[in-house]
Amino acid sequence: MSTRCHVELWDAWYKDAPIRGMNPHGSKTILTKLGVRLYHHSDGYPSFMRPKLKKFLPAAYEYLKEAGYSYWWDSERVAAVLIALSIEDYSEPLKPFSTDRDNRYVSCVERGDSPERPYRTNGGVPVFQPCMEIHGDVEYIWKVTLGPEEGAFKISYRTPTMKELGYTDEEIETRKQRKAALAAIEKKLV
Repeated sequence: MSTRCHVELWDAWYKDAPIRGMNPHGSKTILTKLGVRLYHHSDGYPSFMRPKLKKFLPAAYEYLKEAGYSYWWDSERVAAVLIALSIEDYSEPLKPFSTDRDNRYVSCVERGDSPERPYRTNGGVPVFQPCMEIHGDVEYIWKVTLGPEEGAFKISYRTPTMKELGYTDEEIETRKQRKAALAAIEKKLV
């Protein structure tokens, strides 16, 4: 079974700053706001996702810098770039449809795999996908705080609450009762 997760991109800025990255009043207060939520279908566990984010976020910043938009270090633009960079490779950020490598379909036979089924080596469905709500099957919710300076980020994660996963108060109470009953039975068996 896949370990699904969300990656939430939060914008951070200094209080009273006229624009991101500026701090003319020397404020130490940093404000944050959720901007974008992405879904990642598998490998959302910490030993995979943290290193992946540590590769993809600097790559997203480099992508924005190369395009001349490093000042667009915000949740919407970074999410768009993360999605684009995740089209071609599962664990490494790559620019989509680059001219410096082959953009053709390769069969499993050419790769030495089976069954025979062609697939595109460069291009496909992004592994980071935009979503509006928390999926009911995620095991981790990653929080990436962007800023307040250009290119800066912090990564943390948590597990979702039962309420976030869509359980009603009644279902949550029933689960608690079942868990307590099982614990009592296990205690008697020991």
